[in-house]
Amino acid sequence: MNSEISVNRYAVERGANGAFAEIGSLQGGGNVDAAVEYEYVDTPPTGRSVQYRIRQITNDGAQEVTEPITVNTGINAVGP
Repeated sequence: MNSEISVNRYAVERGANGAFAEIGSLQGGGNVDAAVEYEYVDTPPTGRSVQYRIRQITNDGAQEVTEPITVNTGINAVGP
């Protein structure tokens, strides 16, 4: 079972070449003893790979960061 203990928020970070910047934030559930699903939609630049990671920030300011994942955004599309 997943749970959250004193989670204030989740920062969504996007990066490239090891440099990350916060692009959004989701309010945490606080103290939840059940699985919780979150969703954040981003429109990254096309034609390159980008990385994402999540930073969990607790009410007392402690932070944990996930390992980054890489997403290939494909090639640039030519519009009408």
